Amino acid sequence: MDQNIYAECLVKVKTKGWVYPALIGASILLALAFLLTMSTEWGFLVLTAVVCGILFGWRFLRLEYEYTFVTDELTIDRIFSASFRKKAVKIEMSKVEEVRYTSTEKIRQQKQNPKAVIEDFSSGYRDAPSYTITYSDGGKMHYLIFEPDEHLLQVMKRCSPRKVTIQENVLLKKNTAEES
Repeated sequence: MDQNIYAECLVKVKTKGWVYPALIGASILLALAFLLTMSTEWGFLVLTAVVCGILFGWRFLRLEYEYTFVTDELTIDRIFSASFRKKAVKIEMSKVEEVRYTSTEKIRQQKQNPKAVIEDFSSGYRDAPSYTITYSDGGKMHYLIFEPDEHLLQVMKRCSPRKVTIQENVLLKKNTAEES
């Protein structure tokens, strides 16, 4: 595909803090269910339910976002455990008002606005450079936070040069951090 109208970027999301206590709790619950199978007749049903619950929940622990930009559309997909994909949002550049670098202070200010709808598709790391897509839909302002790479931003800028503002020094920081 032509690299001037197509770009994709994969971002791994930071593991949430509740995951590790949940894994310990699931291990304890599994051990209790196993002991229950030894002592009662219906313990096997409990063990089966616990194992099914753990297997169902396990696939949602690792999360990645894939940003795909084709011609005039940005699509963001959630990828769970590298096996299950779900489309999160699809935006046409004609509806976008601006795409620009956003600092964490600006994101906090946007969260205080009751009319703002904030959708966060970033990795969750503090030092990761994030950009915000601003668009209006249904009378509300939507702020979509994401972490594109340099190629994705360049393709978006080629498509809509007045709407996309690239912060050059932030991209340089990200590239030097990846090299070290």
